[in-house]
Amino acid sequence: LEMAELYAVNINEWISDRQYNELIVGTDSSRRDKARRYRFKADEKRCIYSDALLRYLVCRETGLPKTAVSYSFNEYGKPYLPGLGGMYFNLSHSGKWIICGWAGSEIGVDVEYKDCVELEIASRFFPPEEYRAIVCAGSKQAAQDMFYSIWTLKESYVKYLGMGMSMPLDSFHYTIAGGRIMLHADGAAAPNCKLFDIDNDHKVAVCTDDLLVDDIHLVSLDSICTKLAS
Repeated sequence: LEMAELYAVNINEWISDRQYNELIVGTDSSRRDKARRYRFKADEKRCIYSDALLRYLVCRETGLPKTAVSYSFNEYGKPYLPGLGGMYFNLSHSGKWIICGWAGSEIGVDVEYKDCVELEIASRFFPPEEYRAIVCAGSKQAAQDMFYSIWTLKESYVKYLGMGMSMPLDSFHYTIAGGRIMLHADGAAAPNCKLFDIDNDHKVAVCTDDLLVDDIHLVSLDSICTKLAS
């Protein structure tokens, strides 16, 4: 098995206007148009920086020029790299973080900003086993953390499968106990799954057939700009 890697970019890192404009110019045209339609600057940054992080990784791993990097989408909207067999990626962003999973087989990642949520939402979207785990977690903080652990795991699994929201979130469930994560999905092979707290306010989950790293690699926007300018 190959080793899956996780990379993170902090959208609040400062770069110059010149560097930012160069990233915009180098962005895929459809994604650039999408970024321009956002009302808030933070959403525009997430869109531009996600594309830049992916281009940075592809150029670094393949030696291709940035203009040769392109991606397509499967029937459910999951992006992939055409013509680059054995290279799989998945992107997620929330709050100040963009996460990219990079692997030699299918991979799904999810990051969520841990906002205060009404836990009853879990009773509507999660199976009873997961809802019980949340409400029985102990303190309110522990229950919130369990909610986001389960939520990100479920999102990363759906993205790993590449089926989008065509797969109901209550059609499978997770148990988390003693540091072990167990997926319960009828007849489905279980991928490797892992949780990360990239900081106190964000939860990250990854699902892949590859082996999993123990940490997340932080990539500076400055290093991305330098690589893509070369």
